[in-house]
Amino acid sequence: MAEFVTNAGNILVVDDDPQALNLMSRRLRRHDYDVDQAESGSLALERIGRTSYDAILLDIMTGSSGIETLIAIRKNHGPSDLPVIMVTAVPDDAYVVEALEAGANDYVAKSVDFRVLLARLKNHVALKRAEKDAADTRMRLEERVEERTRELRVSQRLLRTVFNAIPHHIFVKDIEGRYTMANKMFREFWKIPAENLVDAKVSILSWADEDMPVAIERHDRRIFEKGETVIEPEVTFQLKDGREVVRRQIKVPLRDMEGKIVGLVGISEDITHRRQTEEALRQAQKMEAVGQLTGGVAHDFNNLLQIIHGYTQIALTQKDLSERIVDHLQKVIEAAGRAANLTRQLLAFSRQSVLKPEYLDINFLLQNFEKMVRLLVGVDIDLEFRAGKNLLPVHVDPGTIEQVLLNLAINARDAMPKGGRLVIESSGFRADEKFCEVNAWESPGDYVEIKVSDTGVGMPPEVLEKIFDPFFTTKDQGKGTGLGLSMVYGSIEQHGGKILVYSEPGKGTTFRIYLPVADNASRDETEIAHQAVSGGNETILIAEDTREVLELVTKLLEGVGYQIISANNGLEALEIFNRNPENIDLIMLDVVMPRMGGREVYDQITKIRPETSILFTTGFGANLVDTEFLFKKKLTLIQKPYLPNELFSTVREMLDRRR
Repeated sequence: MAEFVTNAGNILVVDDDPQALNLMSRRLRRHDYDVDQAESGSLALERIGRTSYDAILLDIMTGSSGIETLIAIRKNHGPSDLPVIMVTAVPDDAYVVEALEAGANDYVAKSVDFRVLLARLKNHVALKRAEKDAADTRMRLEERVEERTRELRVSQRLLRTVFNAIPHHIFVKDIEGRYTMANKMFREFWKIPAENLVDAKVSILSWADEDMPVAIERHDRRIFEKGETVIEPEVTFQLKDGREVVRRQIKVPLRDMEGKIVGLVGISEDITHRRQTEEALRQAQKMEAVGQLTGGVAHDFNNLLQIIHGYTQIALTQKDLSERIVDHLQKVIEAAGRAANLTRQLLAFSRQSVLKPEYLDINFLLQNFEKMVRLLVGVDIDLEFRAGKNLLPVHVDPGTIEQVLLNLAINARDAMPKGGRLVIESSGFRADEKFCEVNAWESPGDYVEIKVSDTGVGMPPEVLEKIFDPFFTTKDQGKGTGLGLSMVYGSIEQHGGKILVYSEPGKGTTFRIYLPVADNASRDETEIAHQAVSGGNETILIAEDTREVLELVTKLLEGVGYQIISANNGLEALEIFNRNPENIDLIMLDVVMPRMGGREVYDQITKIRPETSILFTTGFGANLVDTEFLFKKKLTLIQKPYLPNELFSTVREMLDRRR
């Protein structure tokens, strides 16, 4: 926009004749010009250096000083930046030519009609101002262009930064399927420099399947032809390095200014970790659902097994039993044992087993376990144990971990019907954040790893994804319950560990078990002495809400000499104890009872007599009843169903501990 001008122009009149100078100035002022005067060339140059003028009326002056002044003006202000009109007293052609060659824009004779002078002056002033406006406009445009260029560079840097910071693959292809652009995440994942990627096709990427590039290009051509956005919720890619990644992809047609399709833009999100997490959650939900079912029936089922076990053992003590009857009773005990083991498996896979953890060196457990496994797998299988060095202790239930390894060894044996190789090895392992992210673990830390590898038939993917499901089995009907690996999974989870599996058909299977290192890593040197079963004459108070179990335990303990006082619930047991606490040597409490549970009875009794010996028993799973306080207070728990000898030895040990 041009500046707003309030006068006809700013004029400098230069003349060494004061009378002519004043006359010209007065006449110009009457026509609305602002006029400055200079009586010499030097004074004119001085004024020009301080003030901006629209035009200069320069007299030739005496001795050609006007020409010299003109030359100085042009030297300082360029050939046409400042309009100079030469004024001559006598229109001599020589002077006119000299003035024009020196850079004058125009000339007039002093004898000319003043109106002609005004007209010429007006044109030069207008031209000067127009040029100035044009120059100002050009300068503003250049500044605007420069500003927009800076903004564009900033926007480009921002776009490039965002483009490379987005944690997904972003790529651009032309209509021929060649890459024209890809972000940093894409290039780093495929390990391809930007200069190698541009103008390359999808076949440059590291695919395990050679047909994959052809399938992708065929898919892209449909996008070019139909011009539609395509969303692929889940695509699985097999890479040359053995990785399998699952991605969610969106591909959008890229159009030019006329709307013509010139390529596509793709965004690919890695959802492998999300799928692993979802699968782990589904597995946990399955186990929780079945666990609620098994835990709910475990109590009643274990009580029934307790009765079967106990009364069969009592029956075996009768005199004059025929061999046939003894054999039948032994088979009942064996069947009850298998049923109890099945219940333990159900509770294990649903993570409701009551654990008895110890500080343990895994190598010590494997050393004792080796003899059993060698007998189990047979001579056709080459068995190798590899013990890691300097392993930190873990806090685990030894029996449960042995059962886990036993299940894995049995599966390995069955997977190698014609023989093979089974390797069980231990080592230390550090799970860092990257490992936890890839394997959907909760937190990094130190673990002891147990690896069980076989060279058996292996498993296809569709079997591999179901192996930890309860009741899933590939064995013939009647040859498996489908609870073995479910028990393994649940037991390891209950210990705060993780189990991973890798298998390929025809190449074998490897299970990796990760058990967290104990917080207070130290070995528990306490060992339970296995004493001969014996009774006594002490007084035992038994609180049990299942009448048949109460009668059975009473008969068993009275049968080895103990004095028994029975209570049908916790409140009744507390009332009996309060009447004569000094005469009771041991109290046997069921954890869950009506009116008052075992823990409430324990809390009340220990307030009265802290040194009272209390033995807890339960048929429930650990997650359905509060058993954690038992381990914190180092109290004794016996899990139903238990054998009479187990009951006798536990009771005797607790009573002897009081002495």
